[in-house]
Amino acid sequence: MNPFSKSVYWLSVIGIFYASFSFYPKWKKEGTEATLAWDVCGYYYYLPAYFIYHDLEKVNFHPFLDKKYRYQDEYYASRLHEPTGNQVMKYTSGMAVMYAPAFFAAHFVAKPLGFEADGFSLPYQFAVSFWSVLVALLGLWYLRKVLLKLNFSDKTTAFTLFLTAFATNYLDYGFITGAMSHNYIFTLYAILLWQIIRFFELLSTPNATSRKGETIFRAIGIGTCIGLAALARPTELPVAMLPILWGVASFRSIGERLIFFKSHLSKILLAVGVCLAIGFLQFAYWKTMTGHFFYKSYGPEDWMEWSKPHFIDGLFSAKKGWLVYTPVMLFALFGFVPIYQKRRNLFWAIFLFFLTFIYVSFCHNIWWYGGSLGQRQMVQIYPILAIPLAAFLESALQNKIWRIVVLPAFAVCLYLNVWLVYQCHGGTDFELEETTPAFLRATYGRWNVPIDTKKLLDNKYDFKGEKQDVEIIYTNDFEQDTSQNIENKGIINGKKSLFVDKTRQFLSVCEIPLSNKGKKWLRATATFRTTEMERNAWKKAEFTLNFKKDGKIVKGFFLCPQRIMSGNETKKIWLDVKISKLDFDKLNISLVNKKSDKTLIFDDLSVEIFNEK
Repeated sequence: MNPFSKSVYWLSVIGIFYASFSFYPKWKKEGTEATLAWDVCGYYYYLPAYFIYHDLEKVNFHPFLDKKYRYQDEYYASRLHEPTGNQVMKYTSGMAVMYAPAFFAAHFVAKPLGFEADGFSLPYQFAVSFWSVLVALLGLWYLRKVLLKLNFSDKTTAFTLFLTAFATNYLDYGFITGAMSHNYIFTLYAILLWQIIRFFELLSTPNATSRKGETIFRAIGIGTCIGLAALARPTELPVAMLPILWGVASFRSIGERLIFFKSHLSKILLAVGVCLAIGFLQFAYWKTMTGHFFYKSYGPEDWMEWSKPHFIDGLFSAKKGWLVYTPVMLFALFGFVPIYQKRRNLFWAIFLFFLTFIYVSFCHNIWWYGGSLGQRQMVQIYPILAIPLAAFLESALQNKIWRIVVLPAFAVCLYLNVWLVYQCHGGTDFELEETTPAFLRATYGRWNVPIDTKKLLDNKYDFKGEKQDVEIIYTNDFEQDTSQNIENKGIINGKKSLFVDKTRQFLSVCEIPLSNKGKKWLRATATFRTTEMERNAWKKAEFTLNFKKDGKIVKGFFLCPQRIMSGNETKKIWLDVKISKLDFDKLNISLVNKKSDKTLIFDDLSVEIFNEK
């Protein structure tokens, strides 16, 4: 009996159901917060395109669905292939294959329940969410089986399972946003580990011939797990290293492994054949749509930079550093030491796969992977990293001094992870994609953070001290302006205010002859009004200060007023800059709307320089 680890598993079950159906039920949400939105919509689009609208080539149904559900702020599920005129799905089809049971169940009941059978109504949202919950539960169950099978104690297995489920960003991608690919591949990798262990165990026993049927089943399982993972995300192909290197303890063992493969060549070829057959689904799709077996569906941009891996940023940056946002995984990295010392037959397969995986992951030119919680692409390899994490725990929990050190550290990791997940889905809208060191220092682990702290996402300076030697160098209420005003609506003060909107994207407000005059700080203050909020971070208007020398910009600073405003609000906002080390002779102030169609109104500008007391 393994009561402790089983109890932790059932605790995870309760946590997943609470998170998915009470705390943040995405299947009840609308627009881009729904289950079938953003990337998930792109993964899923194959299914309604083929089985409901019978329009995999042109995707002409998209405008109707987009207008109705608004699942992506900007459509990117498919791209036009100009030679054929076909719309080619951006994402590969693996996730659509894995969503299929949920899709067909929803499609079967949608009309009888009184919903539209359009692929995106409530039954489809619920079915994919519920199916994703079941996938997560399966993954955690197999992870527990794997750790126990590798002879980790029940206590070690329980701690490892608990930390993986609650102290990593799997808490988000397994419990809440489970329809993302990472939850599904997490489960595939947990099952893959089990299939590999059983495959080699069966073939190493004296009665292996009598259990030929099961070894064939395990070979098919290995090929299926690798094939589905790669069909969902082609960058998962390095996981094929695991069955190849599993049990190889040294270079001398490589020869023995080759002999082993030769002895069981039919089963190896079966696993490879199953993997290739699954992969052929994508090649057949590309051939049908473009005339070529391989097509770069992400578009013309070179999204992998093989010679420029972003290791430091990917691991340690404030923006998305894996070990900053998921610090508990540092202990998994420490666990490679006891793995090497005590379980070397596991070390090389896991370690070499890990190195290859992070290299591929951090060669992505968008190394922060969009608006994700931490490094989301790392989530799927947590079943594999659970082995060195368990090895670390196995050693640490046996030592009283280590227990005194690591248990409080685990508690901190748990707290920070729960805090992050809460902030992302129920708190103060913690910024996932644009975090800066200054913003992270001001907010990390804190529950009540003033909204003005978001200034630090744009500008690291925010003067909080007491001012002295204040000199006001410029003021303007724009009442004398003859060209840059809003007539009859939206005026902040007086009769005129400046603005940027859909047709007026750039506004040069003023240019002031200026030197620092021995002062350390400059503050530009203005009153802003929003009539409608711009939700897209990359479109938010910027209040910009450019310091010039001899006509050239030497340094620029900006902030996005809409970050710290709500819709239809008027607010006085200032931008602080430390100028003591800048060499300049002019200051240019402007507003830039960055292709937004929302209006931002601007008035009552003042600029002052000062020292701190």
